[in-house]
Amino acid sequence: MKNKKLFAILTLVCFMFTLMPVAAFAAADAAQVEVLEDGIWVEEAVVKADTAFDVRVVDGTTGAAYVYYAVDADNAGVAISDTAKLKIADEGDYKVNAIEVPTANKAEVDKVLASLDTVEAKVAKLVNWADSEDLIVGGYAEVSVEAEKQTYALSVVAGNAYTTVSGNVLNIKANNGFDKDGVVVVKLVDKDGKVVKNADLTVSKAGYVDVASKTLTTDRKGEVELTITSGYANDGNKVIVKYEKAKVELTVNAYTNAAAKVVVNAEPKAPVNIKSTQYNTGVQFKFVDANGIACPPAKVNIEVVDQPANSKLDGNKAFNLDTKDAKFKPLAKGVYALKANKALVKEGTYTVKVSLENGSTATAKFTANEMGNVVAIMFNPQDTPKTVAYGAEIDLSGLVLNRDAYGVTESSSATLSVSGLAVDTFDGAKLKVKNDPDYIGAKITVLAKDGDFVATTELTVVDKAATIAYADTTAEVGVSKTLVGTVVDADNSASTVDLAGATVSAIVIDKASETAIAVANAQPNNGKINLTFLANEAGVYKVQTIVEFANKSYISAITEITVGGGLNTFNDVVVVSLGADKMIVNNEVVALDVAPFIENNRTMMQFNVLYVFGIDVQWVAETQSIVAEGNGIKVVMQLGSKVATVNGEEVALDVAPYSVNGRTVVPVGFITGLLDITPTFTYNADGTIADILFTK
Repeated sequence: MKNKKLFAILTLVCFMFTLMPVAAFAAADAAQVEVLEDGIWVEEAVVKADTAFDVRVVDGTTGAAYVYYAVDADNAGVAISDTAKLKIADEGDYKVNAIEVPTANKAEVDKVLASLDTVEAKVAKLVNWADSEDLIVGGYAEVSVEAEKQTYALSVVAGNAYTTVSGNVLNIKANNGFDKDGVVVVKLVDKDGKVVKNADLTVSKAGYVDVASKTLTTDRKGEVELTITSGYANDGNKVIVKYEKAKVELTVNAYTNAAAKVVVNAEPKAPVNIKSTQYNTGVQFKFVDANGIACPPAKVNIEVVDQPANSKLDGNKAFNLDTKDAKFKPLAKGVYALKANKALVKEGTYTVKVSLENGSTATAKFTANEMGNVVAIMFNPQDTPKTVAYGAEIDLSGLVLNRDAYGVTESSSATLSVSGLAVDTFDGAKLKVKNDPDYIGAKITVLAKDGDFVATTELTVVDKAATIAYADTTAEVGVSKTLVGTVVDADNSASTVDLAGATVSAIVIDKASETAIAVANAQPNNGKINLTFLANEAGVYKVQTIVEFANKSYISAITEITVGGGLNTFNDVVVVSLGADKMIVNNEVVALDVAPFIENNRTMMQFNVLYVFGIDVQWVAETQSIVAEGNGIKVVMQLGSKVATVNGEEVALDVAPYSVNGRTVVPVGFITGLLDITPTFTYNADGTIADILFTK
């Protein structure tokens, strides 16, 4: 009986061994090599000579390692790599394939890659071995390599007094009360570096910027002077200058020093350490222009409204505003930390008011105390990361604080230790995570110990963010649609990177036609990205989404949105931002005398802006009435009255029209709804309204 059982077990083991290579062959045969072209993974691609391009295997063995190689028409090897990138030097058509490398054979493969002299020899040896083991991936990619024959080159050489140039990034002062144009000089040279005269350059743009001319001719120095204007402050615009195959792409950021409003950006809940007030009071102020765009203030006044007894601080002499935090790291644009010019000496509560020349003020409080007896240690919640990418190395020093019974903190001398399978090395401060995607999702525990006090925090290993993918990229004409995007890794899998504190923006960089109207607005939402898109013509549009993470790293993606034909067409679109004294009308900037605002859950705007929709608007001084007429509807409202008439019938209003700065404001949603004007709302991450899109 025992022998029969042993025989059965041996038979089963042998049968399993016969299945193992078959399974490996099946996985290899079913797999496919793909190449990344213009952000899309494809089986056929065109790449530039001697320029690295991304490759991958899909439907292969989970977690398998691969060596990628390219061969020419004679099956001679021309490129090989054990990373997910290849580079082919010469023009021509090639096949790109992959070899699956079992862990047991990795050292052998590494030896071949390191020892043989030529690429052709390495490919021949590894292909011969892999073929005998049936480890060559079944589906290959076809790649056409084109040489980059660049006869000419364009470059930015200078800017005027209102333009700062950093590489191909231009910062120009917006025409927002300054009426100054940004001027940049672009130079054209040939392949030998000689200037090219009398050459006609073409200029195109994307975003809310204008250029003086669509075509410019180079002078005797091979230069053209490009005048760029913007009606209001905004970032991420594009101006592209071309000559034959030569191209220079300028990123244009328009700004203004006219800070219109100051608000409190941060205020400490617990007392701050009085000894550290020279570096940190815990208070931050934020400055924005009339459009709500963060910007630096031209001039501010700091006043100490309230302070402890026997303290006689003069605000401007005692405090300053700094663009860096307590650890001297740059703060977000327009955000300034309140710091004492020297450490304060009087314990107690301080109330500080910051004022702009236009009268806008913001007031914040902080309490400064001496550090008492330590009752606990803690990881600084503002600086301690929650995630770390595999293969990354981060410094964990300086994250632990001593805390007293009142919440006052100071730096701790605690020692650190780490634990977890994903830990590669740790020297007491710097942590290195194992460079292996198998550890994505793994936890690393960080332990701090100072005497009898102990604190812990946990890091989650995540993949590296690569791009942004939208689940749906279609829309209908005239219908505002919210597309949901996800930050993904290099394998197009959802990344677990944290979007907390990230800034998300979107800009339409290409439209279905020159006359098409399209708007895009992006906001982070519960770890995803909501892109609200609206267009008035069918066709293909390109929208660039940009994510700036809290650590100042960036990712961006250009997404093609296909808009289908429909009955919901519109001829005009108006984009209104709450608190902004300008609106966008069909991609043009129009000034407002009164910025839109919310009252009783109704959007209030100056009534005469309805003219942009072809609505006839009138002010009747004798009766203090507003008359709006269009589409067969006549609406009459009276200043201060909550009763309106619509074609003679009385209708109740939630908010009565009234005057602001000499302009009459009305509940615009009430009128637009009657006159067949459609409002669409986009929202900030906190759920408040960001922009309103009106279409007709």
